[in-house]
Amino acid sequence: MINTLHKVFARSKKGACLRGCLSTYSPLNRTSLLLSSCVALFKGSAATLIFISFAFQACDRDKNNPGYDYFPDMAYSNAYETYAPNPNFPDGKTLQAPVDGTYSREGEYYPYKKTDSDMLKAAQLKNPFLPDTVNIARGKVVYQNICLQCHGVNGDGKGHLFVSGKYTYPPANLLDQKIRNLTDGQMFHAITVGFGIMEPHGLIVRPNDRWKTVLYVRSLENKTPTTSSNNKKTTKYHEATN
Repeated sequence: MINTLHKVFARSKKGACLRGCLSTYSPLNRTSLLLSSCVALFKGSAATLIFISFAFQACDRDKNNPGYDYFPDMAYSNAYETYAPNPNFPDGKTLQAPVDGTYSREGEYYPYKKTDSDMLKAAQLKNPFLPDTVNIARGKVVYQNICLQCHGVNGDGKGHLFVSGKYTYPPANLLDQKIRNLTDGQMFHAITVGFGIMEPHGLIVRPNDRWKTVLYVRSLENKTPTTSSNNKKTTKYHEATN
């Protein structure tokens, strides 16, 4: 509002005598001075009351009612919001699923699904990384961040979520002979699309890190004798590899 009044008085003769002294007043006193000067400028006419009325409306601090919009077409988009209903599509939704077969140009194309047949096909995948200290160390970091809470420090399925009682279903024992019988490609497949009740981790673990995690699990298996599974429920995936 003060800026608006400044512009009004900048174009008037009476405003010229005020510009020199406005800087010596506090913001509140400056506003009062400008308002009183505005009344004198318009000599008590109805235009003064209208001007002051609009000026105070422009200074409304109520965020729920900010006043008039100068460009309403910019403030209120005509486009549909992401999750808003949309009569232009058969399902009535604005957000549409990608066309079947679509995948990100920057993402990973993985052709296999969470099925028994694709689990067998994934056995042909080869680990592109050697089991050296650098790759295993990286796999350990990923394992500790993603896998440890379920599968445990040693990979025996005794992670905190299970031993604490917060998760009642025993996670897979990665030291079990049935897990050892899986190829690196099948372990990579299980991490990518999920395994049994385990959710897929392909979206949160990069492909290279998945392969290196497999190498780290192999290192745990090499350090530990074969143990029996703590999960009596045998999955189809395991049965398919016997």
